[in-house]
Amino acid sequence: MLLALSVLSLASACDDGNPAPPDMGAPPQQHVEKDNLSLLGLDEDHDGVRDDVQHYIDSRYPNSYRLRMAMYARVRALQAILLVPRDNLAEALAVQQQDRRALQCLFYLSPGQGGHQIAEELFAQYLNIPVRQKRYGRYERQVETLDLPEADEAACDFNLKNLPN
Repeated sequence: MLLALSVLSLASACDDGNPAPPDMGAPPQQHVEKDNLSLLGLDEDHDGVRDDVQHYIDSRYPNSYRLRMAMYARVRALQAILLVPRDNLAEALAVQQQDRRALQCLFYLSPGQGGHQIAEELFAQYLNIPVRQKRYGRYERQVETLDLPEADEAACDFNLKNLPN
């Protein structure tokens, strides 16, 4: 599962090793409604970020490409969390590390309470229907998630120096 998400991330990368800039257009309303009909929702561009959440990120944080990249990383981790099989603790722990790295990067790019607030907003946006909340709860019980990680530039899985703002 993680390999599939990694391949999706690599497939959307530009020559400089970073994904292409997001499309800032609003998704049609029927897409938003379809996003809420299933556990994983719609991801029509196959970048590992659910379309309604991508639109939320792009419209709410249009001025920082770096911050959007960190948020996409967190959302990809949340998507991976939803896919963890009930009886696969090794995969759950690997996804937990992916999520911790995404959070460390987010906290680094938005220090203090800003990063924590963004993480909470993203979490609420992503787990917006009961089936997603239930699946996340199952994952939490599986890994017994502890404290939030510290900010860490090295946790950003993209090249900060190659990105504007």
